[in-house]
Amino acid sequence: MHSKVEKAVNGVTAAAPAGKMSEAQAAVVKETLYNTGATISKAYADGDEKKIAQVLAAHSKAADEVIAAAPADKLVLEKTFAATRN
Repeated sequence: MHSKVEKAVNGVTAAAPAGKMSEAQAAVVKETLYNTGATISKAYADGDEKKIAQVLAAHSKAADEVIAAAPADKLVLEKTFAATRN
């Protein structure tokens, strides 16, 4: 799972024009990666198998959406992953 999320994050980074990723965009990317890991870790810590499956499926779907997005649309990352934090 982590590698898929990382691939999505790397795609967002690569979609920014060379040397033009703003500090704000970089912060969003880092925060998204951190929040994704924290959400998955919490599900495992809680030990609820159903919740673990739901969290992993939601993050996998979000990563797939970002990976599939055209480069100009990849900055949907924050919104796409924010939707998984229910």
